[in-house]
Amino acid sequence: MYRIIFSFIICLFSIQAFACSCGGPRSFCEYVSQEANRGPELVIKGTKLRNVEHGMDFEITEIYKGVETKKVIRIWGDLGWLCRWYAGSFADGEEYYFALFQIYEDSENPHSQTNPVSPLEKDGDYVISFCGKSYWHKSDEELRDEVDPINCLNGLPPPPDQKINTTKVQDFCDIPKSELFPNPTGFKTYIRLAEKEELTEGTARIYDDCGKLVYQLDDINQFYSLGQFTFNVTSLSAGLYFLDITLPELCEWSLTKQLVVR
Repeated sequence: MYRIIFSFIICLFSIQAFACSCGGPRSFCEYVSQEANRGPELVIKGTKLRNVEHGMDFEITEIYKGVETKKVIRIWGDLGWLCRWYAGSFADGEEYYFALFQIYEDSENPHSQTNPVSPLEKDGDYVISFCGKSYWHKSDEELRDEVDPINCLNGLPPPPDQKINTTKVQDFCDIPKSELFPNPTGFKTYIRLAEKEELTEGTARIYDDCGKLVYQLDDINQFYSLGQFTFNVTSLSAGLYFLDITLPELCEWSLTKQLVVR
C-alpha cells in the first residue's frame, strides 16, 4: 500500500501541473454563444451513465452544436491540475446539458489542454472545461431569467445532419458485471464479458500508474475463452496498474479497470 501511495506521489510531481486561474462566462448560454474560435466544439443534452476513473460515460439524446455519431461518449474531468470540472460532481442517471472540447494530440504544443492525459484519455474523447459555465442542470439557479437553456441553444446555427447510434447502453458491451477478479492479485486476474466463441478484433493494454505501457496484447483470442479473459500478471511488479480493453465489434468505447498487483 505504501509503495502504491509513494508511486502516485512521484507521478504527480513528475507532471507539469498548473494552477487553475482561468475565468469565463458565468452562464451556460454565454458559454455556448462564444466566438467560434473560443467556444465549445460539441454542445449536447443527455444522461450521465457512470463514472470511469476521473471521467464518465455520457449518453447523448440531442446535439445542438458539433458532429458526433456515437450514442455514448467518454468525458474526462479533473485530476487536480487540469482546469476541468470533476466528473464525480455530476450525478449518475441525471440529465445535463454539456458544452465540451474534443481531445486530440497537439504535437506542436505539448502543453495544450487538448492533449490526452496518459494512460486513459484517447483522441476523440471529450473534456469539460472549468473555465466558464460549461454545463447546465435543472437544479441550477444561475439562469434566473430562463427556465432552461433551450432558448439560446435554438439560436445556434443548426448542426449538420447526423445519425446517432441508437443502441441503448446499460454497461460496457451490455455486460452488467464486467469486473476484474481477484483484485488485488499476484498471479492471475479474470474478467467476464460477452459469451462469444471467438472475437475477431480487440486489444488489451496494461499501463503503470505513471502512464507507461507495460503490456500489450493484439491477438485478443489468446487470452479469451467463452466470455472470459484471463491475464497472467506474475511478470509485473507490485503496484497500481490500469487495464484497458477495446472490442470494436461489440461496442464503441473501451473498458478501463484499475488493477492492483501485490
